[in-house]
Amino acid sequence: MIHLDPRFFISGWFYSRDRLDDYLKTMKKLFAIFSTLLLLSACVPLRSLRYLVPDSKDSAKFENVQIEKSAKPFRFVNAYPSRDYQLLKSRIDTSLTGTKTSVFLVIKNDSIIYQYLGDGTDLADKQPSFSLSKSFVGTLVGMSVDRGLISSTDDLVIKYLPELEKNDPRFQRLTIQHVLDMRSGFDFNERSFNPFSKITRMYYGADLEKMVGKIKMKNEPNSMFQYQSINTQLLAIILEKVSGKKLNVTVFERR
Repeated sequence: MIHLDPRFFISGWFYSRDRLDDYLKTMKKLFAIFSTLLLLSACVPLRSLRYLVPDSKDSAKFENVQIEKSAKPFRFVNAYPSRDYQLLKSRIDTSLTGTKTSVFLVIKNDSIIYQYLGDGTDLADKQPSFSLSKSFVGTLVGMSVDRGLISSTDDLVIKYLPELEKNDPRFQRLTIQHVLDMRSGFDFNERSFNPFSKITRMYYGADLEKMVGKIKMKNEPNSMFQYQSINTQLLAIILEKVSGKKLNVTVFERR
């Protein structure tokens, strides 16, 4: 007959329980580290440090949508080489070299009179729109006025976004035209490289509408010109509100 010492089971149970406690503590620490890293990966400052400054590959870093071209797209005429082209080339090429410029065009009337492609750039490459989108948004505002969705560019912004009035009484004097002209007077620094700055949060953040909803004024509307990308973002929100559609859908419909 085999006799088993019950103390073996007791000591063994405590040994296993100690191992289990150590294991659980380790897992809790790993979970805390993982949760922190996950939180930081969604953090705007960390994301800005990860991607550093915007570049031509940004379309691969963020979600983007494709807008199909028109069935009958307008095509610019290539009017080069020509005398104008040679003159522009002699003056512009040296200025663009070393600036990391991908594509630079000079368009006169319906013709491309100068074209520059940076090293390694192909016309088929996908390029981020960056501030080119400002021209599209401004054009859509004009089209919305023509279609009666916006009464006039002299309308107050708070007619369409009344929630902004509580941010600053000067919103009572801010018109859509002021925003189009970059004369809004917003408290917004376009040139800050601080990872905690407003321009960084706007570029790498996930809720632009919430950010625009908190914007405040620094100067009286129409008192001075100041290039600010948040002006365009505010106009985009107005366009989406009056049309009831996302901006890319409106661009697609009016292309």
